[in-house]
Amino acid sequence: MLTVVRLEEKSNTACAVTSTGDRVHLAWTGSDLHLNLASSPEGYAFADKQRLAHESYQRRDSTDLFDSSKTNTTWESLPPALAASGERRYLAWTGSDGALRVVVAERGAFSSPVTFKERTDTSPSVATSERDLTLAWIGTDRHVNLCTVAHDWSSRKLRLEEAKSGVAPAVCSHRGGLVVAWTGTDRRVNLLTLTDGAPTRPIRLEEAKSGVAPAVCSHRGALMVAWAGSGRRLYVGQLEDRFV
Repeated sequence: MLTVVRLEEKSNTACAVTSTGDRVHLAWTGSDLHLNLASSPEGYAFADKQRLAHESYQRRDSTDLFDSSKTNTTWESLPPALAASGERRYLAWTGSDGALRVVVAERGAFSSPVTFKERTDTSPSVATSERDLTLAWIGTDRHVNLCTVAHDWSSRKLRLEEAKSGVAPAVCSHRGGLVVAWTGTDRRVNLLTLTDGAPTRPIRLEEAKSGVAPAVCSHRGALMVAWAGSGRRLYVGQLEDRFV
């Protein structure tokens, strides 16, 4: 049975959720394009809402259908990414200039945003390990990129040559390594793992076909993959041990 809580907050795009030792944390881009955070001790009553000054959206310009000399401008909100390690929460998003940004929240205080030189048209994904923070994003050349960030915010970028996509990737820590998932140009979900920074050969999941971003997580030693398939139906799969 699924217990559902309806919040009064509104968003035009996806939200992000993570947990620390005793709280569930929710992040979303509001209808005013500002980033927001809220938390709950049990996952039902979310309080302590914090509306941040940071915004996440992309400007879209299109030619007026009835007058080619006119341009219509819209602002498309982008979802944030959220991960936690101990008492720290890492909130990542794509700014209006396409730059990747991260803030660290700890005990109610927020760091200044760290801005990376990388650019993307989609949202990033984040994952944490005991030592590092990893960001994944789609570059302007549509390749999946990874960046592992140390405590001093130094970074090592890895461009995955065999991984191309038009939608956001997903990333998670799994069995001491890192798993990256993306929807390929053929609409199939793909996976690869990285151990000590070295990527394995990608696995193409023939049964997982989607036009949007996938999701992955590690659960009790197993790797779970979720995606929206044909007819907008949701699918969740568990990979066999020999694949990961």
